[in-house]
Amino acid sequence: MKIVAAVVAAINAIPAARWPGSVVPPVYFALAPVTSGGARIRPPYVVVEDSSGEQAELTSGGSIYSCTLSVTVYALGLEQCVDLLEVVRFGGEPVSQRAGLDGAGLTISGGRLHHVATIPKSGRRGLAGFDFQAMRVFLASQEYEVLVAE
Repeated sequence: MKIVAAVVAAINAIPAARWPGSVVPPVYFALAPVTSGGARIRPPYVVVEDSSGEQAELTSGGSIYSCTLSVTVYALGLEQCVDLLEVVRFGGEPVSQRAGLDGAGLTISGGRLHHVATIPKSGRRGLAGFDFQAMRVFLASQEYEVLVAE
C-alpha cells in the first residue's frame, strides 16, 4: 500500500501549470466514487490500481518488493486522455527530465524502503463506456512494474 500511496502522491505533486488547462484531475485509488459532496463525478479523473499486490522476494541484500500498478485516465475525449496520461508519465516536462512516473523516483515514507525502479510496461487506449448522461467516456492506461528494495 505504501507504493500505491507514493504513486498517488507523485501524481498529485505535479504542478497545476503542467496539466492541460492548469486543472489537476482528481486521483483515486482502485475505483472512482460515483458522487462526491452530493455531486456526481464527471471525467476527467485518474485511477491508480494495484494489479498484483505487493510481493516480497528475499535476496542476499534484503527484500525486493515488486508490484504491478496501472494508472488509468478517464476523460470525455480520447485526445484529452492521452494528453493527461502524458502529464502523469512525463510530469509535463521533456522525457529526459524524468519528472513523471516513467523511470522516476518515488518517495516511500516510513520504514526502510528505498525506491529502485518504476518501469513502464504495456498501455492501452479506447472507449471505457458511457457516463450517467450517456456521454462517451474514453480511457488511456499505462501499466508499471515498481521495484522497491528494503
